[in-house]
Amino acid sequence: SNNKENIRKYTLNSQFRLYSCEKGLRELNASRTFIENEIKDNELLIFFEETPLSFSTTIKGKSIQLSNSNKTALKVNTDEKQYAMGTYGYISGKHYFEVILLTEPMIRSIVVGFSHIDEINRSIVIKRLYGYILSDMKKTEVKFGTHKGEEMNDYGEVCNINDKIGVLYECKNDGVYISFYRNNKYLGIAFEKLPNDHYYYPTVELGLCGSKVQITNEVDFPGTN
Repeated sequence: SNNKENIRKYTLNSQFRLYSCEKGLRELNASRTFIENEIKDNELLIFFEETPLSFSTTIKGKSIQLSNSNKTALKVNTDEKQYAMGTYGYISGKHYFEVILLTEPMIRSIVVGFSHIDEINRSIVIKRLYGYILSDMKKTEVKFGTHKGEEMNDYGEVCNINDKIGVLYECKNDGVYISFYRNNKYLGIAFEKLPNDHYYYPTVELGLCGSKVQITNEVDFPGTN
């Protein structure tokens, strides 16, 4: 595009997906070299602009209601933990999403992060969640299925209503790194060297009835300084 504003936003956000057209579409890791991606001479490559993120209408808890073009998630009727996931996941590159807290986080009412999923008997299930517990200054790794369990460690700051919580995904040669931001303040790397052979989906865990968050797409890609 020759539009300077689009170029500026593209440079700031740096969120795109790189595909090869050799023998069908193959997603590449945009942070790796041509040699590392095994790109051949004269191979056609395409950059796809990142589409605006929203919550999936199909991969979510039954007590989570979506509104505002599926960008707002509200928990109703129960205090049971349920999950709302983004419309797409990442397997390469560097990506960032941000949510606004529309209710006060308390007693683990809101957890934000990334998860990877499996398809079992035609149903989508979460295999593992890497999240930030916004009320408790904790990060959590939750395992589901036969090896279910949870490991929590100190991390971050206590968050409040109207805070903007950003989550940064970086796929590197030695694995996936996940970091968090609070109101544009970098809180540090929470998870590192995670397996990079599957897709990671933006995920929100909502606990208490009435918990509410909203995805915002009007964000600039953050630095880590």
